[in-house]
Amino acid sequence: MSGTITVTGTSVDPVPLLSSLSPNTAAAGSPTFSLVLNGQNFDGNATVAWGNTTLQITAFSPTQIVATVPAALLTTPGTVNVRVVNPQNAGGESNALKFTITSSNAPVLDSLSPASAPVNSPAFTLTLHGSNFAAGATVQWGGTSLPPATLNSTTITVQIPANLLTTASTVSVSVLNPPASGGASNALTFTISGLGESPVPAIVALLPNVAWVGSATFVMTITGSGFTDLSRVHFGDIELIPSSFSATQIVVTVPAGLLMGVRTFSVTVSNPAPGGGTSNALPFLVLPEPRVYVPLARRG
Repeated sequence: MSGTITVTGTSVDPVPLLSSLSPNTAAAGSPTFSLVLNGQNFDGNATVAWGNTTLQITAFSPTQIVATVPAALLTTPGTVNVRVVNPQNAGGESNALKFTITSSNAPVLDSLSPASAPVNSPAFTLTLHGSNFAAGATVQWGGTSLPPATLNSTTITVQIPANLLTTASTVSVSVLNPPASGGASNALTFTISGLGESPVPAIVALLPNVAWVGSATFVMTITGSGFTDLSRVHFGDIELIPSSFSATQIVVTVPAGLLMGVRTFSVTVSNPAPGGGTSNALPFLVLPEPRVYVPLARRG
């Protein structure tokens, strides 16, 4: 007996991918804050898992979620696994990224300037920005401990010798306070790029970094390092082309159409291959238009 066998099946939705958290560290005892999760394949019914706790989502797109981390979850130093969880029929659970809760006096490293250099560069001065840097702190460059040239509680400068720049690679950079002053900070990555490769950009500040709903088109200045004439600005999932640039500053026009509702945008800068890559993310807030109260005239 002959016949036709028909095999049926159901389509499988892609698994969500979590690429970055902004911020990815906070000190124990910090107040409630908004956490920006960047990635792809986020479902409209996704949840955010903070360890075994589900966070409240305040803004959503398929590539970005903003969730509220309450102060009650920030009381104890340690690391927490953060995931995006789609419904089982929409891809299921993403990979996990670690969020670090440091001790209240531990150093916190926010940015490096510059964040990259070409292989075989001459010696240069690296500036580390952050908080809780203490007297006696050292800079950890991979497995090498470097003494600061200058140090205050928020800024360290250190000389990077040429013999540490001879191989194209990525280097983990952190700040190490004396044990009584909080110990080690979180680590950031410095990229030593190969010849002819684009640097990895890094963002230090956005000016402005907030606008009201319904604002007009405006010009934003992005300060950082590793910018080139091929750099592109990503405002959430919208790509913007700079109107001017230098190695440390980009000027870009943000159209009014992006400012029609309350939300948080993750702003990054990307450079093309070879080399290149995407910078750290900084948040840009679109806030409700403030109300103006007119006092009533007093009766005579």
